Amino acid sequence: MNVEDQLRKALGPVMSHEAPSDAVDRATQHLPRRANRPVSRSVGTAISLVALLAIAALAVISVPSIATRPGSSGSPEQSLPAIAIDASHQLVPTEPLPSPALPTLPPTESPIADTELERSDLFWDALISGETPDPIESLAGGFRDADLVVVGRFTAIAFEHNPALDELGDFPIASATFAIDEVLKGRPETPVEGTITLRSGPVSDPQLLEQLMPTHQHLVFLWYVPSWMERLDRPPEEQAESRYHYQLMNGGQAVIRNIGGTIRVIDPRNPERFPNGFEGQPFDVALETIREVAPAPEASSAPQ
Repeated sequence: MNVEDQLRKALGPVMSHEAPSDAVDRATQHLPRRANRPVSRSVGTAISLVALLAIAALAVISVPSIATRPGSSGSPEQSLPAIAIDASHQLVPTEPLPSPALPTLPPTESPIADTELERSDLFWDALISGETPDPIESLAGGFRDADLVVVGRFTAIAFEHNPALDELGDFPIASATFAIDEVLKGRPETPVEGTITLRSGPVSDPQLLEQLMPTHQHLVFLWYVPSWMERLDRPPEEQAESRYHYQLMNGGQAVIRNIGGTIRVIDPRNPERFPNGFEGQPFDVALETIREVAPAPEASSAPQ
């Protein structure tokens, strides 16, 4: 195939209609003519490249537009929601999914609804330093071993340092003034009629005790400190220094609280432990039962 035939074959698809018969002659009239000899290889290669470029241009123009990729500005039916790529290369929506609505639960009722009870619990936890090896076995045993049993209220609390207890650290001793409403056993030793002084062990936070001091009624079983020291064979001079002081018989067992007309004990977890059997009873009703166990007034004896 000569050069003229090659051009006609290559340019034929590009032209919208058949080229004039002399088009190839005009396009190649500048080329040297050599009868029955093919054009040199270099000229043929150049013409072939021109033809291929023309075909490629026509193909680009005639190919329909490719569908828009997701996320581009294509037609609405071809567009997809924008997505973001997180650090783990997972596709996640740019807008967070709505959280499911959680059911609204009614507020839980606390078994301790009385704030006064909570404050009283904190007060006694800070005031009571421990219990003696001899627990109070019963109401009758409490009256038998107590030097003084009274019903009353705290009215003041003070703190002082005891040099004899320096080895325990720099903790003061609490001295609470207790106003007496009723005496169930004993005769109070006190410089101020109608009150007694209740001593405790060392306390770590005096300011907290002052803030939490309860004003509700208490029924308490007490030892007279000089008599207790005598039983421990302490020197008489130490006994004299504590002439007007009382202390709880056995920690929380020696306390029955009247909070809102109801008895609350310090630690009600063991119902067999005194005085836990009184927990939750009306204070006035329980007090009548306690009075029946109390010794008659003429049998009461003053501390020695």
